[in-house]
Amino acid sequence: MNREEEIISQLIKDFQRIIPNGKVIGKQKVEKKPYDLVFDVQINKTRKKLVCEVKSAGQPRYLYQAIGQLKLGISAEKDAYPIIVAPYISERGRNICKEAGVGFIDLQ
Repeated sequence: MNREEEIISQLIKDFQRIIPNGKVIGKQKVEKKPYDLVFDVQINKTRKKLVCEVKSAGQPRYLYQAIGQLKLGISAEKDAYPIIVAPYISERGRNICKEAGVGFIDLQ
């Protein structure tokens, strides 16, 4: 299992802890898209599609790359919210994501 697969496994296992009000309705790993994983979730009474790009490192250069991939990938997706998942995302990295309108999950 490579590092990104380990991160995906951890995200799936810890989803309820990470997003306590979220209920996973469906999930799928994606092969031929510019992102890695899609969660169909219900948060309170709102349904959303969380489009996740997994990075083994959360340094700014990787975040910029992931933001570009997500923006390209979700342009045709309805109700999609882009999220970057990494083992650690610094305060600077979090600000980069916020400014780009992309969510983030720091698994630390």
